[in-house]
Amino acid sequence: MALTRSPDAPAGIPQSPTKIETGRLVLRTMEVADASTSYAGWMNDPEIVRYTESRFSSHSVADVREYISAVRGDPNSLLLAIETKPDSRHIGNIKIGPVDWRHRSGDIGLLIGEKDCWGQGFASEAIEALAGYARDTLRLERSPPGSMRRTKVVCGHSKKPDFSAKVFSAASTNSKKVGSMSYCWA
Repeated sequence: MALTRSPDAPAGIPQSPTKIETGRLVLRTMEVADASTSYAGWMNDPEIVRYTESRFSSHSVADVREYISAVRGDPNSLLLAIETKPDSRHIGNIKIGPVDWRHRSGDIGLLIGEKDCWGQGFASEAIEALAGYARDTLRLERSPPGSMRRTKVVCGHSKKPDFSAKVFSAASTNSKKVGSMSYCWA
């Protein structure tokens, strides 16, 4: 079956450099050069990856480079570094994809690797920014079919009344410190 796109849907996620700014963060396209010992360290820290499929493998800098390269080559996914302002400190990553253009939906995955940044609202700020980009630029409208059957997030940041990227299923139910999660955007 061929993939049918809505007439106004983009041909794919723009692979040119993407930069989304919030009050405290910059979300920017990940480059292969972003693969570092710190990033590989996040992926090997059981506390950070405990709710991800990554917890079942060990990861080297070369593995991280390969992952970044693969996502960059996927027209239906976008991987962004999460950096703090004004110091450009790379504290984690956020990804949307794969996008299902027929249903105008996609998953958002998040990893805050720097533990001293947990519990400060960076995750919700990044999710809100990427969800806005998904809605306004990619013209996504809803979560994938069946996602409403998933468990709703009960993390602290989802309790904010102004949290606009509303949906979300998550692998984590930790109410204070969240290292990584996977969400469905709607």
